[in-house]
Amino acid sequence: ISESTHFNFERGKYATIPFTTPVHELFHAIQFSYPSFNKKDDVPDWITEGTANAAGEIWAHDHDGSRDYFEYSRRYDRPLASPVNAEKDPKGAYGTSSFWEWIAIEKNSGSLGYLATVFEQPDLVQGDGITGVDAALRKLGWGGLFHSYPQFITWVTKHPSVKKKAFAHCPTLALNENKRKATFSVRTVRPVAALCYEVRTKVPPDASYELVARIKSPKGIAADQIHLTVDGEVADGKEATVWIDNGTRKQVIGIANVAAQAAQTKPEDVVLEVELRPMVWYAHASGRPFSAVAGGGV
Repeated sequence: ISESTHFNFERGKYATIPFTTPVHELFHAIQFSYPSFNKKDDVPDWITEGTANAAGEIWAHDHDGSRDYFEYSRRYDRPLASPVNAEKDPKGAYGTSSFWEWIAIEKNSGSLGYLATVFEQPDLVQGDGITGVDAALRKLGWGGLFHSYPQFITWVTKHPSVKKKAFAHCPTLALNENKRKATFSVRTVRPVAALCYEVRTKVPPDASYELVARIKSPKGIAADQIHLTVDGEVADGKEATVWIDNGTRKQVIGIANVAAQAAQTKPEDVVLEVELRPMVWYAHASGRPFSAVAGGGV
């Protein structure tokens, strides 16, 4: 059914491989019970190998508490369906396990049982597999990739060990009370992929500011398929704010590119603007609790 060269690794650097590999390979047998997998090469590796790797990872975690989830990951500044860069990321398809694991943990109580709905999709090979996965995530009530993928990128930006693997580069700008506005250079975000940025802020310890992040297109308003993620949340629109009140802070911002019909997503050029705005405190004349406004009005 399947084979691997990893069964005979010695304990040590590859301590978990003898345990994850049998699960990984046996999971392929489950895949092949679905019509879409009758011809293995028809289903892209980011689905075939990524989900099998996720099965091994979750099994290892459940049977060895010292092993973390998401130990194996990949770059997500590359398209979800095209993870492999032969020079820098030769096993990117396997590393897509972090995406499948995240769905299991965040949306399905840690179970990969939802993959039955994915594997049942008749069009799992169309659009490099994106069409079928998108349809499955809508059928499961999770809003398709349009909603699920930006949520995943938000999670990635909040976890340093995964973020380090996910992005080749996160441009950084610094803001302070003397430099309150800045604009990152134009970048292209690929289809069903993401970019990250870092903003380092420094404000007086006794002051309160808000960091405003907004995304635009070089031609004006960013397309609907562009999603902004800040401080662990997907923004409702193209602008989001974060309260800054603890002196020095680093904020990671993500931009995900996925259309309502994920397979139709096109590359997009984006511009990220960031601004540090002071918060001014005032009291209501009615004696109600203090409130805050940005920008200096009272």
